[in-house]
Amino acid sequence: MTHNDSTFDPKLESLPRDVALIGLGSNLGDRRALLDAAISGLDAHEACRVIIVSNLLETEPVDSPDGSGRFLNGVLLLQTNLNPKDLLRLLHRLEADQGRVREVFHGPRTLDLDLLAFGEVYQDGDGLVLPHPRMHNRLFVLDSVVELCPAMKLARADHQSVRARRQFLLSSQAH
Repeated sequence: MTHNDSTFDPKLESLPRDVALIGLGSNLGDRRALLDAAISGLDAHEACRVIIVSNLLETEPVDSPDGSGRFLNGVLLLQTNLNPKDLLRLLHRLEADQGRVREVFHGPRTLDLDLLAFGEVYQDGDGLVLPHPRMHNRLFVLDSVVELCPAMKLARADHQSVRARRQFLLSSQAH
């Protein structure tokens, strides 16, 4: 499944106020079908429109229990008139619809949908932290975000661009 809005500007440095960055992941079952179902579910919601979806990348699990399978990961940009809390509830409902069970912290999962950023909202409370508190330190996220919006500034990384932050993490790993 591919969504690509030809009017989307990859040079943007910040997300428009009605656009959310969503992380996609799965390491159980038919990973691609589960991610496609989540993308379709978001796009079918009356308050949402999928703008663009990154390529899906196979990645090693991060902070997961031993024996966790490899993930299929990506990101998408979503235009919505939902507020961040309601969007998070929608993401959790879509996860549950695809069999997500939250028994083991960071354990294997059929579907993982993370609200990574929402416009320029900076929030830490009410059960929601935006931008995502670990997004800027996770290459598997930045590898996909750099594909869609490499110039986007990361508030939790001293406003480095996604491209610069990814390069910084790659060079840190090399040492």
